Amino acid sequence: MPPVRILAFRPQRRAAVTLAHRLTGAFLFLFVAMEAKGASFANGSDASWITQMEASGIKFYNGSGAQQDCLRVLHGVGINAIRLRVWVNPPAGWCGQADVVAKAVRAKNLGLRVLIDFHYSDTWADPGDQTKPAAWANDGIAQLIIDVANHTTSVLSALKAAGVTPEWVQVGNETNNGMLWPDGMASTNMANFASLVTSGYNAVKSVFPSALVIVHVSNGFDDSLFRFVFGGLTQYGAKYDVIGMSLYPTTSNWASLNTECLSTMNDMVATYGKQVMVVEVGMDVSAASICESFIADLITKVKSVPGGNGLGVCYWEPESYNSWQGYTMGAFGSNGAPTVAMSAFIDSEVPPKFASQPTSQTVATGSSVNFNAQVPGNSATTYQWNFNGSPVAGATSPSLLIRGTTQTNAGTYSCTATNALGSVTSTAASLDVVDTADPGRLKNLSTRAQVGTGGNILILGFAVEGGQNESLLVRASGPALASFGVTGILPDPELQLYSGSAVLLTNNGWAGDMNIAEEAVAVGAFPWTLPSSHDSAVATSLGAGPYTAQVSGQSKDTGVALAEVYDATPPGVYLPTSARLVNLSARVMVGTGSNTLIAGFVIGGSTSKTVLIRASGPALVPFGVAGALPDPQLTLNGAGVLVSNNGWGGDPQFAETAAAVGAFPWASTASKDSAILITLPPGAYTAQVSGDSNDTGIALVEVYEVF
Repeated sequence: MPPVRILAFRPQRRAAVTLAHRLTGAFLFLFVAMEAKGASFANGSDASWITQMEASGIKFYNGSGAQQDCLRVLHGVGINAIRLRVWVNPPAGWCGQADVVAKAVRAKNLGLRVLIDFHYSDTWADPGDQTKPAAWANDGIAQLIIDVANHTTSVLSALKAAGVTPEWVQVGNETNNGMLWPDGMASTNMANFASLVTSGYNAVKSVFPSALVIVHVSNGFDDSLFRFVFGGLTQYGAKYDVIGMSLYPTTSNWASLNTECLSTMNDMVATYGKQVMVVEVGMDVSAASICESFIADLITKVKSVPGGNGLGVCYWEPESYNSWQGYTMGAFGSNGAPTVAMSAFIDSEVPPKFASQPTSQTVATGSSVNFNAQVPGNSATTYQWNFNGSPVAGATSPSLLIRGTTQTNAGTYSCTATNALGSVTSTAASLDVVDTADPGRLKNLSTRAQVGTGGNILILGFAVEGGQNESLLVRASGPALASFGVTGILPDPELQLYSGSAVLLTNNGWAGDMNIAEEAVAVGAFPWTLPSSHDSAVATSLGAGPYTAQVSGQSKDTGVALAEVYDATPPGVYLPTSARLVNLSARVMVGTGSNTLIAGFVIGGSTSKTVLIRASGPALVPFGVAGALPDPQLTLNGAGVLVSNNGWGGDPQFAETAAAVGAFPWASTASKDSAILITLPPGAYTAQVSGDSNDTGIALVEVYEVF
């Protein structure tokens, strides 16, 4: 696959020819035995760039962060076949005969199967460019037929001498309109194209009689294109074994294109009596979780082709990362390791396995609880939650949210995950529902961020709900952070507390206020030791409603600051009807390294609390926010990393919970905004928002109580 793909060519066919093809295909399907070869499904990867990348000093890492040979990394995520392109006389040697043989030997030594992809060009051959090699530039069709045979035989003989036996060989790459233009252009001389294909076929069989010969066309969703190509090849007696196809959908149309691709595959098998293989797939690296769903679904569909005639799926150059050669559709992250997209391959070969087990919880009567039991990656996995060993009707998602708990909900919960290769049931988690005067609740909300000027100051939003006024301590730390080793601090933070557009309180230096110091001790805040510091704070009492605390540099100074809101209700007087903090939000500029967005919260009380945490980037654009973070990754930390999300994937449970807590809706199910829904025991937690691909921009983090 070249960096630029041309998709416009759509030749028309005559109805009479189509009918003839259908009759011929029906005859073949009825009278030609088409038994699966018995080999396992090909989880493939075109890894032709690896030697060039390695020569440029690029390194690869496995999921544990250990540096490893790229082919070993791919093998470790379920890849069992490697596809390698061949160019005739490439100027720099990459993808020439010697380079291909070296890569094929490496693959063979790891036990990987090999697919050889002849482009019959010195460079990229694709739907828009089928340029003859320079050495063949003046050759007519008769000589080109010989050229194809000689080149194919030479490369395959070198592979044979090196001990490599390819399982598949492509004669031509994305030959939507033939190859070796203009002589082999299908739309003007299908007979020449068919002769070139047959020449390649005969050459392959002369060296490796058991290798399957593939003719490859792009746009697997376009059945009319495939009818044109393979109808023409059939008409002129071309010889080949397998119909290969490419599929490069977007994040929004992958489901429909997968369905159309399956229709094309089934039609090719029924009409021409050939096996099928998806030899190239890809999706933008920034949409890894959506790409995983796309691949998992496509693998399932290819495996469903009747008679076992769907041979495999290959990802095109997944190891490319950080826009290598300008290509952004790889499946390795900026850390040089595979993204979750590659999980689809390993999950397609093994029974489901839980990445984490549901945890036991104790919650207050009337509150919510959420159990999670996610199997990594495979969208073909189905789920069924069980209560005390019996299935829960309609509970078929990786998580189970129960609202308004009562004693009837107390018991044990487990989840059974099933895919085509087996089932597994999670460990059972217990749920205790108790009456208590000290239920779990949000006690402290905070965010640390880089404070700029203008629209890039630190804005911390929070909401109070229920009961009488709530006693609160609100602080803005700048100089006080220096004792923790924080560099680049905001030297002179000014704190303003707003209700709507009205300023309620302002402080630009706490001046050692004893009331502030005593409140800090009472709520467990870290102490400010210098009364003369320019850190700012207010102690107040607020009724139900939304508020914002804005932190800026009093003298237009900039730097890192921490904004905090503490529930200062005295111990022992809290009641379930008391006012409480129910929401935190912070909108700031997200940078890299230490300048990511960090939001902290503390769950107090004696029982667990369910929270919805969201990181909005693209979702801010409709509100006129310029420079929104394109690809936010959300990570929740407690005693280590608890869970992370880098794309909400349109999960209806996130959408329903957001509506229930009053969060603004995310309009696009394909957006890269991220969310976590989780039940947590009392303790301190941080939600970190960063750019999944080291991107930067404005993001909004929110923490909601889910009641």
